[in-house]
Amino acid sequence: MKSNGFPRISVAVPIAICCVAAFAGCAGPKSSPETTFKSLQTAAANRRWNDVLAAFTPGGREKFLSIHLAVMAMAGLLDKEASDILSKHGVSVLGLAGQIFGESLQKKQDLNAVATEAFRQQIAGIKDQAAFLGDVQGWLEQKGLGDRTFVHKLPQLQLVRVEYVQDRAIGHLSENIAPGVSSLQFHRIGTQWLIEL
Repeated sequence: MKSNGFPRISVAVPIAICCVAAFAGCAGPKSSPETTFKSLQTAAANRRWNDVLAAFTPGGREKFLSIHLAVMAMAGLLDKEASDILSKHGVSVLGLAGQIFGESLQKKQDLNAVATEAFRQQIAGIKDQAAFLGDVQGWLEQKGLGDRTFVHKLPQLQLVRVEYVQDRAIGHLSENIAPGVSSLQFHRIGTQWLIEL
């Protein structure tokens, strides 16, 4: 899907990007997409999850965390450790699955739309979102999936070109960060350039 000429990543396809672990970073000044990208590399490398999340626009942060929640929810149906991580942060795997499928059948709505709203509601209820992100990262690494994550790829990535359209920009990366995704979107809010999904 495209909006205003910018590609968007849907939380309805978390499997395709399930190991994209940290679109990240925000320590220091953010006067340009380039400085934001440099800061995200530093924040992710040092596992400063609050700084990672602060790099996003509010909507981008919600979508980013929803992707992680979707991954853990699916894993939690079979993996007790994943389920325990969700429980620690106030999310019930079975409750979430029941909400999604129940509302989809009851309201006869598209499953993806219902799931997106359910993830949004659950994310809003997680009190320490940075800790949640850190726990997910730890689980991915423990399961041998760490080398597939965005955090792992960050040191090798370069922001090779930036295209500006008023207060928005597309930063083209030196390699894909997910299947078919080789760019980051930025939105200027005030004097800061933040990542937007």
